Amino acid sequence: MSVCTIIALVLLSVLISTINADSLVTLEGAPSTIHPVLTKTLQLRCAVQSDSSSVTSQTTSLYNLITTPQPGSATDSPPQDGVQATSPSGSIAKLLSLVITKKNQGTGLSETLASVTGCNVPIIEEKFLSTFGVEGNSEGSNQNGELGYLVLTWDRPDEGEAGIYSCEAYALNSDKHPVSLIANLPIASVQPNIADLVTYISANEREITSLKSMVNAVAGENAALRHENYQLYIKTNELENRLTGLKGQNIQTGSFSCTYQEIPFPQPYNNTPIVFLSTASASISSSYSYSTASYNTNLQSVTPYSFTVSCSQSYFTTSFTWLAIDI
Repeated sequence: MSVCTIIALVLLSVLISTINADSLVTLEGAPSTIHPVLTKTLQLRCAVQSDSSSVTSQTTSLYNLITTPQPGSATDSPPQDGVQATSPSGSIAKLLSLVITKKNQGTGLSETLASVTGCNVPIIEEKFLSTFGVEGNSEGSNQNGELGYLVLTWDRPDEGEAGIYSCEAYALNSDKHPVSLIANLPIASVQPNIADLVTYISANEREITSLKSMVNAVAGENAALRHENYQLYIKTNELENRLTGLKGQNIQTGSFSCTYQEIPFPQPYNNTPIVFLSTASASISSSYSYSTASYNTNLQSVTPYSFTVSCSQSYFTTSFTWLAIDI
């Protein structure tokens, strides 16, 4: 037994605060008549209101749970079209559960479709699991003035969904007595006529035209994105080719002291490379003369195999580095 069930049982015998307003249960259908093929959804909504003034139609009355309804009572009266509701003589202190049933046309008995109790999630009876969707809560609602609700939704309903539906709300009244409120609602099924089909086809054609316009707009955007993607693809290939070329370049470095010399490349180049020279260090003698202290280096020649430098220095001790890059 779940915690919510235990709480519901305990509430039957304890004092709870009352709501200072008349309460009733409503059962609404949208639509109230099914047109097979044309009707996209059917929704039944059962709710317990905290204010009876919100619904004017009152067709049945409150009865005690421990009393068996007698033939000819309000619960056996034929349901009327539209919103069906019951209004108790007192107010509801605590809503315990909501149950939606449908009268079986073959047996004449009511079959439970779905229910919600306490803090449990709504339950669909196993026989109807793949028939409709359900949502609900018996401890509150997001609509003002509601103590709880239970909603059933069918997708593409047919004549099989037509029939007499009932919603029963189990609760405690202001006198702490268990009570039940019942609302009935007939859902009819009418085969569409030629005018209905023409209207349906016309509406579908307008929707198809609108969808075609949307598809064309998306196709245009897609074409622009494909063109942009192709341009990015070309640029990416160019960058990859440049990167591959950089990775394949023969870059060599080294150092030398200040003297005239030919410096061979550790790895010969296929073509004559570009050679860069830079000063690595330079120190001056303590006995230098402002007019004579100097150093100078020049790149004399470059071949794929080596390069020649000349260097002179006066009162300086220098060293140099070189960088060779193929082109």
